[in-house]
Amino acid sequence: MADWTWADDEIAAQYEAARHATEEALKTEVRALAARYDKSARRVFVELSSGATLLVPIDRIQALAGAADEDLNVEVNPLGDGIVWPRLDWHHSLEALLTGHFGSPAWMERQRTEHPDPPRAAEG
Repeated sequence: MADWTWADDEIAAQYEAARHATEEALKTEVRALAARYDKSARRVFVELSSGATLLVPIDRIQALAGAADEDLNVEVNPLGDGIVWPRLDWHHSLEALLTGHFGSPAWMERQRTEHPDPPRAAEG
């Protein structure tokens, strides 16, 4: 069997490496700073460390589609790399929101069919 014991210096070195990686990620990666649910628009607003604001229609997120407004209070997770709906026990990564991944492949295909992208202005 494998020996899963670690020496204190090995643990300290791994901890330090992880701490350094986290510090670097916090400096360079976009993080969520704040999030709120707008009941009248049924959208979640996510303030980003880049200065941008992300708006997502709540019913586009598979796990939240049709959820009651009173269950949609949202929080940013401690690292800022995701948002959480505590009453629904649902966590969604910021990366998934930024890249438009709101559910399973079948759900996403249905969303593309039901809500096609608007025509884009001609470049010129």
